[in-house]
Amino acid sequence: DATLDWQPVAPPPRRVPDTLPMPLPKPAEPPPVKPTEPPRALPKEPLQPPRLLPDPKSEPKVPEAAPPAVVAPAECELPTAPPELMLHYSRLPGKHGFGSAPIHLSSDYPSVHELFANHRRAGGAFAEAGEPAIDRVRVAGEYLLWWVNPAQTPVLATTTVAPGGVPTLAMGNGFLDDPTTRVLLGSNAFGTGQRQGFRVRGSAWLDDCATCGIDGSLFYLGRKSTPTQFSSPGNPVITRPFFSPNIDPTTGQVIGETGEIVAFPNFATGTLSVQATSLLWGADVNVKKSLCRGCDYEASAFAGYRFLSLSESLTITEYITSLAGNPMDPPGTQVVVQDSFRTQNWFNGGQVGVAGERSWGRLTLDGRASLALGATHQQLDINGFQMRVQPGATTPMVFQGGLLAVGPNLGRFTRDVFSVVPEVTLNLGYRVTPNLKVYGGYNFLFWSNVIRPGDQIDRTIDVRFVPNPPPGIAASGQNRPQVLFAQSDLWVQGVQFGLEWRW
Repeated sequence: DATLDWQPVAPPPRRVPDTLPMPLPKPAEPPPVKPTEPPRALPKEPLQPPRLLPDPKSEPKVPEAAPPAVVAPAECELPTAPPELMLHYSRLPGKHGFGSAPIHLSSDYPSVHELFANHRRAGGAFAEAGEPAIDRVRVAGEYLLWWVNPAQTPVLATTTVAPGGVPTLAMGNGFLDDPTTRVLLGSNAFGTGQRQGFRVRGSAWLDDCATCGIDGSLFYLGRKSTPTQFSSPGNPVITRPFFSPNIDPTTGQVIGETGEIVAFPNFATGTLSVQATSLLWGADVNVKKSLCRGCDYEASAFAGYRFLSLSESLTITEYITSLAGNPMDPPGTQVVVQDSFRTQNWFNGGQVGVAGERSWGRLTLDGRASLALGATHQQLDINGFQMRVQPGATTPMVFQGGLLAVGPNLGRFTRDVFSVVPEVTLNLGYRVTPNLKVYGGYNFLFWSNVIRPGDQIDRTIDVRFVPNPPPGIAASGQNRPQVLFAQSDLWVQGVQFGLEWRW
């Protein structure tokens, strides 16, 4: 189109005498530019005087035979650009309304500013210094200092305070129906005290508007081991009490409260060791949905899967050396008796909950509450043995069954029960930087229908199941001890201290 690519040229020169100067011609006026035509981009090279392409129909014909005349160079004045081609500088796109839009040369290597200060408000606008960062991704680590409710156990060890300080089998034997008996190791003796651990939590929004996301956590409460040990050369007395439904052949009455003697004057010296262990950990993964969001607050709901694991054990071991007054074994006989109760609980279920955060400048308060419903798979392992080594013997005699773990309750047993697991967390934090927050808070966790080792001890024992029972004792006809599967509840509470990084 000739009208779009015009270039002004001087009109053809006129022949004049050689003696007269040639007058300067007026520059040709450019054709008007149509207003509807789009503006052309400015060239990158330096501007040159435009040239007008002549119209072949209106070009005057010059005689070919005429010799060229010497003319003076024409002076051309560039026309002013039409208003349609003029753009105000402030209309160009850019961060502040002028200049070209910013671009990233590479997404593989973000700048330091982008790593540490690319925080925005909830609407997408850039935040000022000190404002909280948008939580597109969050990662937190916590140190846990929690307490677990103590495990229940029956009375496991007794002693006596006999008059005169010299116990006898008739008075001061450590049986629970003896008025001189005192408890050495009883209920609530295990599982108390603080437990240390850690928890990690992470979350991410899947869209820029922070409407849908995922989150998850993992906590580990370190193994708690509670050892207890009692030793005696014979006095004071150490006894393991239990109830016997068998008939006493000398009286014809039910034996009732009795016990196994670990240490007694002129009968045996011995040591009683009790070891309790506990380990708790869990994890969850959820999808979350934003409920409301503002510059200084946010709230969301979540739903997902929850897992918990509780492993505990209770091991009771006797080390006995017979003395001369022992009618059961020759003096110097070494006897080891052990009972072991181990429980495993695994919870699998679905959970729902809500979480929120409120900010006052750098100070924050956030909370989280959840409720999980599901099944707890329970596993109970009961084992026991006795080992006797008489003087001069080279091979020990080993028997299946101890004292509390013997006969009917030996083996592995499982069952599934319904459980409820609520949890509440509350934290108070302070934003050191827009991306880093330090916080501390309180946590409470409850788990219904779990089995714990001490609850599985049946202290009613038919002594006919015990290896090497007293002579002349007849069977009671009761299949005891039994597998109880006694249910209890676990609660955990304590404080946590953590760091959270968000970007």
